[in-house]
Amino acid sequence: MMHRGELAHHRLDDVLRTAAAERLTGGIEIDGGPTLCIYLDDGAVYLAVRAGEDPDLGIDDAMDDAAFEAARRADEERLRPASVTVLAEALGREQGWYFFHHLTEHPAQGLWRWPVDDLLADAGPDPATADEDGAGAAGPATEGSPAAGDGALDGRAPRAPASVDGRPPPRLGPDPSVPDPSGPPPGPEVAADPTPPPAEAVEQADPGDDRVRWRLSPSAPTGPMDEATWAVLVAMAGRVDQATVTARLGWSVEQAQTAIGRLVARGVLLPVDDVPPDDLVGGRVRRLTR
Repeated sequence: MMHRGELAHHRLDDVLRTAAAERLTGGIEIDGGPTLCIYLDDGAVYLAVRAGEDPDLGIDDAMDDAAFEAARRADEERLRPASVTVLAEALGREQGWYFFHHLTEHPAQGLWRWPVDDLLADAGPDPATADEDGAGAAGPATEGSPAAGDGALDGRAPRAPASVDGRPPPRLGPDPSVPDPSGPPPGPEVAADPTPPPAEAVEQADPGDDRVRWRLSPSAPTGPMDEATWAVLVAMAGRVDQATVTARLGWSVEQAQTAIGRLVARGVLLPVDDVPPDDLVGGRVRRLTR
């Protein structure tokens, strides 16, 4: 499966079925509106949420087996209809992009799994036949969730740690090792700068003059970069640690950690080989850089 694609050319139901066939584990982020994230475990969905939402789980490792299983079933019965609602919203999007990242996970991983085809059936009619049938997108399913034997793993299966901040990351960048000819040029997608520099200021420096020294502008670029342009930035950039970033920007440690974590999750930043993983952003992004 391609790790990113335009929804106009890659229907989300096909993307999910491909992920199921390839038994992928990770997360699919959908933009084109409020960011949505669909979590996968071995090709099956176990959660779908809106970015910024982190549903509470009623399970606790201190519970005995009976209490743990009861709490697990209650969580599944509560979160499955909510996930169907989010999936129905995602299937209704015709513009935007999907992004897959294999490192994205949620604490609910390992507690249950729902077959992709079952969730697609509950989320609504096939988009390819919806117009012919005169049917609209359906709401969440009202029936109970599948029995534990259909989707759950061992009731005491290990729970995986959350991602950087315990919530779906703001952007699931593409896997740099998998080229996607249909995707946008490599490099980060950034918002347009609302206050671009005056045209005369740009014209004062000649890119062909080898006497000119260059530095990075504090303003974000106005669009995607091609591979050659991004290579120039990489060549000009230095290697700094979190403390240096905090000092230069006058930020708090928490602000720097959050920003660095997002850049790491998008594949923009890579760790220097001689830095121990535990020293990277206070060890908070260790799983994203291993």
